[in-house]
Amino acid sequence: TYHSRISKCRRCVCRRCRDLPYEALVETIERGLIGDWTPIPDELRTEPWGVVAGKVQRWAVERAEVARRVRAAIGQSGVTAAEFALLVGTSASGMSTYANGRVMPSAASAALLLRIERTGKHRRVTSGSQ
Repeated sequence: TYHSRISKCRRCVCRRCRDLPYEALVETIERGLIGDWTPIPDELRTEPWGVVAGKVQRWAVERAEVARRVRAAIGQSGVTAAEFALLVGTSASGMSTYANGRVMPSAASAALLLRIERTGKHRRVTSGSQ
C-alpha cells in the first residue's frame, strides 16, 4: 500500500500522510497492516486539527451514517435483523457488522446498501397494508 513505501523520516511520513487522497486514507485505515497505518496516529498527534484529522473525522461520520441507515432500514422492515439479512441477500453476521458500524460496505457493495434501504421501505409498506 501507499504507506509501505514511505521513508522512515517522521517529517517525511507526516507530509506524505497529509498528501494521501481520502480514498487511500480510508483503504489504509480499513485494510492496511500496522506498518501502513502507523503514520496516521503519528500525524494526528502532531496536528490534531490538521488535514489528516479532518479526513479521519469524515471517515468516522460516514461510517456512522451508513450504520444508522442500515439500522433504520431494519427497524422499518418489521422483521428481525436475521430475517432482514436473508431478504437483502447477506448473512445475519454480515448485516450485524454493517448495523454496528464495524464494517463499511465497499464501493462494490454500494448496491447492497441501496437494497437494504429499499427492502426496509418495501417491508414497511407491505406490513402496514395487512
